[in-house]
Amino acid sequence: MSCWGFWGRPVRARSYWIPQKRLLGKYGEEFRPRVIRARLKPRTVQTVRERWRHDEPNLDRAGCLGGAGLALAQSLAAARASCHPGPLTVAVGEAVRGGLPTADRATVAGISPLTGLFVDGQIGGRLARRLARVCDALCLEGHTELLGAVLVIGAEGELRLASHPALLEAQLPARGDFLRSVYGDSEGSLGGLVVGPAADQGVGYACLANLSSPPSFSGRGGLGLRFRELGLVALVVTCQPVAASSKAEALRASLARSPRLAARGLGGTLEMLGAFAAVGDLGSPAAGKLSPAAARELEAAAARQTLERLACAGCPTACRHIVMRASQTDGKGRQGARFSSVAALGASLQLESFDDALELLATCGEVGVDAREAGALLALLATARQAGRAPGPPLFGSASACAAELRALGDAGRDTLLSRSARDLAHETGLTDHLREARGLAVREVSSLAGLLGQWVSARGADPMRSFPFLAESGGDSARLAELFAPVDLPPGSFDPRDPAGKGRLVWWHENLATMIDVSGFCAFSAAGLVSDGVFGLDDLAALLAPRCLPSGGREWLAAGALLVLLQRELLALLGVPGPVEEAPWLAPFLELPGMYDEYALLRGLDQNSAVSEEALARMGQAALLDVGLESLAPCAPPELPLAPGPRSLGRLRWRASGALAEDLGAAGQLEADLPITVSDFLAALAHQGPSARALIERALVHSQGRRLGAKDLLHEGAELDLVVLISGG
Repeated sequence: MSCWGFWGRPVRARSYWIPQKRLLGKYGEEFRPRVIRARLKPRTVQTVRERWRHDEPNLDRAGCLGGAGLALAQSLAAARASCHPGPLTVAVGEAVRGGLPTADRATVAGISPLTGLFVDGQIGGRLARRLARVCDALCLEGHTELLGAVLVIGAEGELRLASHPALLEAQLPARGDFLRSVYGDSEGSLGGLVVGPAADQGVGYACLANLSSPPSFSGRGGLGLRFRELGLVALVVTCQPVAASSKAEALRASLARSPRLAARGLGGTLEMLGAFAAVGDLGSPAAGKLSPAAARELEAAAARQTLERLACAGCPTACRHIVMRASQTDGKGRQGARFSSVAALGASLQLESFDDALELLATCGEVGVDAREAGALLALLATARQAGRAPGPPLFGSASACAAELRALGDAGRDTLLSRSARDLAHETGLTDHLREARGLAVREVSSLAGLLGQWVSARGADPMRSFPFLAESGGDSARLAELFAPVDLPPGSFDPRDPAGKGRLVWWHENLATMIDVSGFCAFSAAGLVSDGVFGLDDLAALLAPRCLPSGGREWLAAGALLVLLQRELLALLGVPGPVEEAPWLAPFLELPGMYDEYALLRGLDQNSAVSEEALARMGQAALLDVGLESLAPCAPPELPLAPGPRSLGRLRWRASGALAEDLGAAGQLEADLPITVSDFLAALAHQGPSARALIERALVHSQGRRLGAKDLLHEGAELDLVVLISGG
């Protein structure tokens, strides 16, 4: 099957899997999501309140799911009506409205000014729970001409525009400080969004920030610029948040039972530095790869410079780490730091100091640009200057030079190469062979084949938790994972990151799951930990997070995700996505491997031209959509018997640990045993030595010489092993 065709026609809609009469009859009209349309005029805002509905059944169903489904439905309805670019939608899911612990994410979605395609992002903070008090979706349309325009949602959901020209003179963090001082409650807290100077200057990858202190960011694909194109600088929501759920205490107890979530709380996603370095995925070909030892130094620096650990509302996992540069002694400069941003702004630019990465991350925050896109552009520009293809001082290895380029993005009247898209910069400098992107957004070049496939097929962008198959990437008991994926059989090699076997089915299943987690507004890390560690089964997670319009059960929940994915693909087709050969030729050799895109397309219901098949069209809106292609999957070969270890003799294995495992077990050690032994036997012996760390050891990923090892792989004398416990993504 060729993976280079495209959807030859828009997806046609078919019937619900739940009759419409049951959907509305059981819950009544009040069940339909509440929508506020803010129609911006030059100096005023017109407010329209309505319940979501659409005449076409599958689009109506998508909107009734709420959250990310409702945001998608708004953009798709506009595209079908040829209304471009359609609204920018801020939506919340039922888990947010119900006040579940760790469910405090709002979806922001619309058409990207950077790529011209649909993108959505999840943003935490106090926005979602306050917005849920008055509506399930806020659709922003039109344009205001007020200087420093702020859209204010009052205590009863009333909308008004305010003008604060002083905002335009400030960097993004100072804008947040100003808004909290004017609109915040007695504790200075406030829900909302704000953009920075880069959005004022029309930078295509300008992002959105929430109004926490320090802020967190979202909106890959330039949703910050899309917000600014409305004439707005900020949105503030002053109403009270929804009440906490009656299920809160029980759910907190369940979250606290996950060893992986405990590890995430200790590492704050930076534990992934060691895991990526262990398989050679930290850095870039141009800048060089960061060694595992250097990655451990970064982790240690992050631990030393962590000031506090914050958690989402009601969540016991304090995974948002607030850090400060070691060079700052004035007590200012608190900032968040996550793996994806630190990796993009560190090793890829030949910067091995944690402080250097933090300096660039802080600068991205000041001007308001997406750190991952900025890192990719800086690496391209650094390569161009090194090759004499672009003017300016060298960038590799110089945090100050990189920071100066970033600051220029917020300067009025400055034309800088960094303000272009990565695609335009690569073409302008003749470095298209260095371009690593999918549908206009930078992607991680990783050794994991499932990670590569997931980033490319994702219709919503390459955000880690929606595109990386986190259950497979995070390790786990193979029998349990096989049970979760049933009735889809997993062939031998499915959990080997470099073996293409089974990767299409892994990515297909995770895409359905991640879509529905985002619909709910629940934390994807928390969901991954609950399922990976066996605290919840799929049906348990669905019972917790599924919208009320769905019948209970994991199968129906995943089928709703599959429906949304096909509707996302229809939207991409309507927007005229370019052919993937021209878009990502560097991925072609990987995507054409058996078990990769061919398998994904079969299960997703895409034909030889990558158009949605008649069978999939007929099953849209039914749980049977999950059965498309199952009978055509190649039968799984029986697993190969492990090789006999042969003669054994006493030997020594050296190991290194990072993150939470290092806290409990130590950073390094040796194990004497009769060798060779399997990886599973090695972990069992290690657990015997360190019983207090048993729960983490049993979940550890083991790497050696740049390769992740399987449970049955044999370890020989002199092997040096890197151990890490993680939840992929972040």
